[in-house]
Amino acid sequence: MPQALSTFLKRLAVIAAMAFAFLPIFWLFSTSVKPYDEWAAWPPVWITEQPTLQNYRIVFFPAAAREFAAGQAGSLDYKVSGSAWKAFEDSAIISTCATFFSILFGTRHIDASEHHEGMVAAIAFESIVKLLAFLAVGIFVTFGLYGGFGDLFAKAAARPDLAKLFVVDSGAYGQWITLTVLSMAAIICLPRQFQVTVVENVDEDHLRKAVWLFPLYLLAINIFVLPIAFAGMMQFPGGNVDADTFVLTVPMAAKQEGLALFAYIGGLSAATAMVIVATIALSTMVCNDLVMPVLLRLTWLRLTERGDLSQLLLAIRRGSIILIVLLGYGYFHYIGESYALV
Repeated sequence: MPQALSTFLKRLAVIAAMAFAFLPIFWLFSTSVKPYDEWAAWPPVWITEQPTLQNYRIVFFPAAAREFAAGQAGSLDYKVSGSAWKAFEDSAIISTCATFFSILFGTRHIDASEHHEGMVAAIAFESIVKLLAFLAVGIFVTFGLYGGFGDLFAKAAARPDLAKLFVVDSGAYGQWITLTVLSMAAIICLPRQFQVTVVENVDEDHLRKAVWLFPLYLLAINIFVLPIAFAGMMQFPGGNVDADTFVLTVPMAAKQEGLALFAYIGGLSAATAMVIVATIALSTMVCNDLVMPVLLRLTWLRLTERGDLSQLLLAIRRGSIILIVLLGYGYFHYIGESYALV
């Protein structure tokens, strides 16, 4: 293949990858300024001819949300009981802290052999806290609210709406196998898993221990998944409570505020560690595989003539961390309320 054609195809691939990466960002902003009747229009409206800030008013001002919901004559269910500013402030604080710690832990300086041992120790500690919190809730639900696994599953099977969950339909095996394979692949292929397993590994002997300890950890943390799920569905019939929150809402319904607080701390520590590790891993990938190859091809920048690019690399990685957290924050506000994880 001629060199010119090879270079053209590489640049075309980079442009296509960047367009694919920024398409969700464009769609997110475009939809935020569309009128309601254009949200799910087909064919899709890429650029609205009637831009409006009404959607932002609905998010942040309950009075505007109530007015809009009344105008829709019940066609759209809006949660307008409280101001979104409180949720905005809380999540903004958490996102800002996660960004700060990601930059502090992961982008202090550039060193190919650098290992973030403090970050790994913090992740190991939060993993123990998360495991203890989940086991505590599971033990309470299984043996505190019910008489053990047999009693809980028997009561769930006695309800027609839950009995069907004990059997996999013949036509659903394909979906079940697909989800199982994807989940198995995600355990190994996620950027944060690569960061911890490969980048932060300081001794190959640690992998021998991880071979049996990691599956054992997964087994322990998943033992009470089904009991908590069934207990939540029996405690809150009708799907009025998000299944993602059963670990918190079931203890709260049983007046076990201390246990619910422990579960909240475990979940918060787990989520924070996941965000920090994922943003560090993704910022490195974005810098090394997307931004720097493009910048190095821009001859007018003369980067190849510079002796030290460490400050530029740090700036790109820190900017990538901020952008990644902002994207996650935007997803949380605009899409996260519409779809549950489970």
